[in-house]
Amino acid sequence: MRRIGVVAVGVALALGLAASPAGATGGAGGWQSPRCSVVEGDGSVSFTSDEGATITPTSMPQQRLQYLYGVVPAGRNTLLAVDHRGTVQTSTDAGCSWAPTASVSGLDVPRLTAAADGSAYVWDQNGLALHRVRGKTVTALPPVATGTSTGVAALAVDRYVPRHVRVVLGDGTVRDSYDSGATFRTTGRAPAADLFVYSAAIDQTNLNHIVVGTMSQGVYTTWLGGWVWSHATLGQPGDRINAFSVAVSPANPFVVWAQGINQTENDAHVPSEGRHVYRSTDGGHTFRVAVDHKPGEVTLVNGALLAPHPTNPALLYFVFGTSYANYGTDLFRYDARRDALSVRHNDHHGIKSIAFNPRDPSVMYLGFAAE
Repeated sequence: MRRIGVVAVGVALALGLAASPAGATGGAGGWQSPRCSVVEGDGSVSFTSDEGATITPTSMPQQRLQYLYGVVPAGRNTLLAVDHRGTVQTSTDAGCSWAPTASVSGLDVPRLTAAADGSAYVWDQNGLALHRVRGKTVTALPPVATGTSTGVAALAVDRYVPRHVRVVLGDGTVRDSYDSGATFRTTGRAPAADLFVYSAAIDQTNLNHIVVGTMSQGVYTTWLGGWVWSHATLGQPGDRINAFSVAVSPANPFVVWAQGINQTENDAHVPSEGRHVYRSTDGGHTFRVAVDHKPGEVTLVNGALLAPHPTNPALLYFVFGTSYANYGTDLFRYDARRDALSVRHNDHHGIKSIAFNPRDPSVMYLGFAAE
């Protein structure tokens, strides 16, 4: 029997309070854990050390209509974040203070991918624009593709060869750059004709392992960089499934998560409305239902943020948040080993991005939405 525990926590924003000095403790790999009681910044990003039961307050309240779409570790004690306006913020003290360092324009939904050489790529979800950022220097790069209306669904950088950048387009086509994004060429074909990709995930431990979630056709997976794809098994044969979100576990690449709606079940008016979180343990070839939508307890929406734990392949965090009726945000934790689901609630309108401290994964960095 799945267990669900609910903890309601109001997140206090510090208004006009002075921050305590940013402190930290040393750790493996040069990373530190934040030891500040207030995060200095614009309120769009903070951290929690107890899975959202308490969130460290910020020195300023977040501005309305600001969405923090990406937060990523980017070197020793350094994190980067980007909001909907293309403002790039940097923290060099493990997340205790943030300051704007660069600005990128012309992107509808900016995403952020860090490289091992200290640079980062700001790219447009479902668009083709690409920029490379290094400190305060922004380099506008040519579009990742021409002659197509299909945008970028995922971007990854080879952790051993930082000049190697791989993208997956919105039809599943794979393109690669070997000169830090200056030029791209097609290296993998789309899984099927006339395919619409909602989301894609590139395995950081093996860039040839790619999973895409599609409209009506569920999930496709490749271990050969897009040369050969397999159509994953979700639901019953013939079911029409929209796979809105996919994620590969950093702890075990054979564990893949997906979130979507089984339209066939939805048409049959099943209690879950056909909305599920799925889990695969064979790299994305077959999936089983892990979590069901359950009105009043578990709300699954299209395109839910999925954040696999970086060291425990059994754990997944996912989010439901809304400003409607000042509901706030539920941060769910699912443990596949125990088939247990728990949730922490906070007052933010949404969580748009989650990252983990490389030294201490219990420290989760959260990028917020304010409406």
